[in-house]
Amino acid sequence: MNEFPESVLTSLRAGVIVLDPEVRVIVWGVRQDEARGEHLLNLNIGLPVAELRPVVRPALGDASFMTGLEVDAVDRKGRDVVVRVVCSSLRSNAGEPNGAILVMEQRAERAQRTGPEDGLSRPRGG
Repeated sequence: MNEFPESVLTSLRAGVIVLDPEVRVIVWGVRQDEARGEHLLNLNIGLPVAELRPVVRPALGDASFMTGLEVDAVDRKGRDVVVRVVCSSLRSNAGEPNGAILVMEQRAERAQRTGPEDGLSRPRGG
């Protein structure tokens, strides 16, 4: 990766993954050695990658495709977080779909559950 795109990716407060048509990693933020060439669904990255399949697949076949979703994840420090993922098609110079781009941004730390039912229950006094 040359200096300018690397500077852009480093400056973003979001993670970027670029996938080829076979869903293998082409670009993994600025850490090229971490996942390049690996299939997205085989990565153990704290992000529920299987939940991304329904948004990645359409991006591979539709050059105008773009959508977003929020998923529960675990950050590099082991904290539970909510991540906003935007997926769009990677287009060739001819405008044809040629992969997918995922941009991920941590939205917030996920609230710790206080009870088993709905996360809102409190211990009851006797």
